[in-house]
Amino acid sequence: MLMVEDDEPTRAATAGCLRGEGYQVVEATSLSEMDAALAARRVDLLLVDLLLPDGIPFNRLGQLRQTDSLGIIVTSRRAEEIDRIISLELGADDFLVKPLNLRELALKVRNLLRRLRPGSSGAGAVHHFDGWMLDIARRSLRDPEGRGVRLTRSEFDLLTMMSCNRGCILDRDRLTTAVSGRPGSPDDRTIDVLIGRLRRKIEVDPQDPRLILTIHGQGYCFAAV
Repeated sequence: MLMVEDDEPTRAATAGCLRGEGYQVVEATSLSEMDAALAARRVDLLLVDLLLPDGIPFNRLGQLRQTDSLGIIVTSRRAEEIDRIISLELGADDFLVKPLNLRELALKVRNLLRRLRPGSSGAGAVHHFDGWMLDIARRSLRDPEGRGVRLTRSEFDLLTMMSCNRGCILDRDRLTTAVSGRPGSPDDRTIDVLIGRLRRKIEVDPQDPRLILTIHGQGYCFAAV
């Protein structure tokens, strides 16, 4: 999917959440970058902010709806009814007012893609690491012997987020946003608890982890291959 958002914190949090759900996200910050991205690749879904540095995308919405079958979700800090009506009349599938509830957004994206691609489960990715198999569409995890490993929803979302960003350092705020849809507070240790639970389920030695590494002062890194 293509996300067009000029506010960096919003873009990072939203893209992180969607990648945590298993989607491939291309980022753009303006209408010109959006046009270039759409010309360079096939996009199933466009998530575009209404107020961008180089204009409002109303004209683009009409053009895209005439020539393409991609899904379109418009976001805006303005809650004006006229913005919502014009966006929907020009072909947007949905209109969301910021600040976004990222959990709600992820569900809307999944449901929209299902309608656009009947028989598709949305993200549909299967990740392999160190003999393990993480099936994002079926929300299942199997160990190297093929046995199913039960994960809670939060554990699965966290593992998916880390697997989609393999080799990257992810701070607690980004991980918390991917799991709960909201940034965590400075004293929130939810992610640390979830990391501990995941390590007990997938690490050979949870006390000496090789898959989920702690990067002191920065966050965590999924180092599996």
